[in-house]
Amino acid sequence: MKNSFIRKCVLWFAALSTIGSGAHPYAQAQALSVKEKADRLFNRLAGYNLSLNDPRRARIESLVSQGRDLEAARIASADPNFFNLTVRQFAAPMSNRAESARVPLNDFIAMFIGVARDNRDARELLHGNFLYIADYNDPTFRASCTEASCLYSPSQARNMAHFTAIDRMNLHRYLKRVQPQRPDVSDAAGVLTSYAWAAAHFEAGTNRRATQYALQEFLCTPIQEMADPTLSDHRVRRDVDRSPGADPAVYQNECRGCHAGMDGLSGAWAHFDNQDLLQSGGVRDKMNRNSEVFPAGHITRDNSWVNLFTRNQNATLQWRGSMSGRGVSEFGRMLANSGAFSKCMAKRAFNRICHRDPSSTEEAIINSLKDKFEATNYNLKSLIEEAAILPACLGGR
Repeated sequence: MKNSFIRKCVLWFAALSTIGSGAHPYAQAQALSVKEKADRLFNRLAGYNLSLNDPRRARIESLVSQGRDLEAARIASADPNFFNLTVRQFAAPMSNRAESARVPLNDFIAMFIGVARDNRDARELLHGNFLYIADYNDPTFRASCTEASCLYSPSQARNMAHFTAIDRMNLHRYLKRVQPQRPDVSDAAGVLTSYAWAAAHFEAGTNRRATQYALQEFLCTPIQEMADPTLSDHRVRRDVDRSPGADPAVYQNECRGCHAGMDGLSGAWAHFDNQDLLQSGGVRDKMNRNSEVFPAGHITRDNSWVNLFTRNQNATLQWRGSMSGRGVSEFGRMLANSGAFSKCMAKRAFNRICHRDPSSTEEAIINSLKDKFEATNYNLKSLIEEAAILPACLGGR
């Protein structure tokens, strides 16, 4: 008992000594045995503790003892709960405005799970024409899911009835990929045209929120950080007052920096609204409302967009490819091809697996995860496995 107390004191002192050095104290102070490391690795990836008599335990511990942590991680990520829980909780906060992981299964989350399970390029989540639903042709699925909504119908998707019905089932086994995403959407763009995204960001408003959250969720960059008052405001719409409170300086100093870039991009959503018909053949009225506020402002006539957030601080987002286009799919492709998308997914993987945000001194770790993500053809499963074996997450051996 006395030795145990002394050991705890020593570890605590070591942790305190790292405070102020920029290191994460828990990661450096914790010294794990092979068994402890194997247990933590499995728990972080599968979301539950490996039982003592589980046949996978000996293999994982053997690999960890040999320094083959990534191979050990792959055993854990083969567990169905990796997809049902870990990938689900990775995706869920991006699917709703509250950024909560505690939301029912929806089509947005199902797409993330399916893409991770199938080892597909994660960039297609922002521009692909596909959906993941339950495989009703599987006899074991039919036997275990007897509700009417177990059989997917696009008309049910608005209320998420199908996904609610399969919420507690083995998603790793029963999800299947279908194309096209929906008959009422010709400009499909993965999760950006999912019903979950539409409910969160197309409801009422002027569709600017969809742009704001696309940058926030997939580039990990709030619109306030992207604000650049040097941008041309030729795309700022007519509903934005150029002289709030009769003071033009307010617009120039506080409004222009965000609206110039945000309105430049928001034309991508011009044909979308959270109504019975998600996508129309023309510009929705919401895009040009309150035109009397500043009649000389930009009129949205089509779904063209241009990215003006490319200079000054926004050059660090590592834009690649075309900076203009039409519609949501081309907009999503631009986001997905940026270096910021890869880095954002790396940060999210770190947060989900390590149960904390990376510190300012761990930039090199995140950049390394980003590079590995791109090197594996944007494989989400591999990204999360790489995050799980980081010493910053697991502690020392």
